[in-house]
Amino acid sequence: MGECEVLKYADLLGSRIKSLEGLRSTTALLELNIRYTKVVDLRPVRNLPLLRFLDVGSTDIQSCSCLAELGSR
Repeated sequence: MGECEVLKYADLLGSRIKSLEGLRSTTALLELNIRYTKVVDLRPVRNLPLLRFLDVGSTDIQSCSCLAELGSR
């Protein structure tokens, strides 16, 4: 996935994506669904000020601690 600066909705359900690096520069993202993907690291999306929905079900993500400050912004 290339870099997407104005992406608002990303439904990657069941895709073969392994990294969210392409979303690192996205600041407009409202919803992200990575259920049933191979993603294991959420750090690339830790600075999403508008994120209101995140589905990480059935992934191998071990920690969401990098997202702890999202609600305080």
